[in-house]
Amino acid sequence: MAHSQLLTLSSFIIIILSLIASLIVLLLHLTVKEIRSHFFFRIAFHISFSDLLFSLSSLYTQNPTSLDPNLCTALGVTRELAWLASISWTTILPYTIHKSLKESLSDEELGQNKKLYFVSAYLFPIIFSIVPAVAVKKLYGPSEMYCWIAGDHKYEFLAKSLLVYLPLLVSGILTGFWCYKMRKWVKFLLRRTMSQDFIKLLYFPLIMFLCNSGVVAHGFVKEFFGGNGNLLGLLIVMRQAQGLLNGLVYILNNQVRKAVRRKWKRKINRERSNSDGQDLPFIYNFSSSFVEDSGVNNEDFSKYFNTKTTMIETE
Repeated sequence: MAHSQLLTLSSFIIIILSLIASLIVLLLHLTVKEIRSHFFFRIAFHISFSDLLFSLSSLYTQNPTSLDPNLCTALGVTRELAWLASISWTTILPYTIHKSLKESLSDEELGQNKKLYFVSAYLFPIIFSIVPAVAVKKLYGPSEMYCWIAGDHKYEFLAKSLLVYLPLLVSGILTGFWCYKMRKWVKFLLRRTMSQDFIKLLYFPLIMFLCNSGVVAHGFVKEFFGGNGNLLGLLIVMRQAQGLLNGLVYILNNQVRKAVRRKWKRKINRERSNSDGQDLPFIYNFSSSFVEDSGVNNEDFSKYFNTKTTMIETE
């Protein structure tokens, strides 16, 4: 198998895995109310949503030059929008973590600035991805393996500098700054709690930034290192893997798994409470038999028991 074919296959497999992981995160977030109440899980949801769009814009095996120009333009705009949204949310993440550690803010207090977060993470990317496509003809088109900023456009370097390199530079500076500020609070909390969970608060935003920087580093490596095939392949796959990494961290989180288990337990208990007596908990069967022996109306007791069970589960 040729190196290019191996790279294409590896990238395609990573994209599929990232798509699946992102869809699982979206599904869990939308179906488990307890998860949605945590602010940082909401940020993870938006990172997964942007990663989902980014993966969808890469989900084709044809050479981009063989695609319909209008389709390639649409894919390029989607890719740019998703990438800008992703680096925006991954920059917001360390800022909110630092703010939470320093000021001991609750989820509700952290969410007070959500409108500002949405403007910076969605409105700006929409503007900076769509306006250039309208203002500059054929700016988006075939770019090596994917549709993005056209590789043969006369404004390619300027467009990449403004739409790719500059946003990533700003994101890197802000992410590094907030992670550095978090460092002293993490050390302080480690001395008090001895919990290694706080170390993850530093690593996760940095890993997300490194994944996003893969697309930019790819260009520099090709320009200055003579197109080292293995390194170029690693950088391409690294960006595609962000959705997979974010999904794994989300799914394997203890709070998420406990919330999902509690939801399923409540659902099972609710179904049992509405089914026949044979499927109800042991305490119901025992109490029901006792009531029958006592001469009390069993139907009234059943309604009372089901009502109380529902109230307990709701609480």
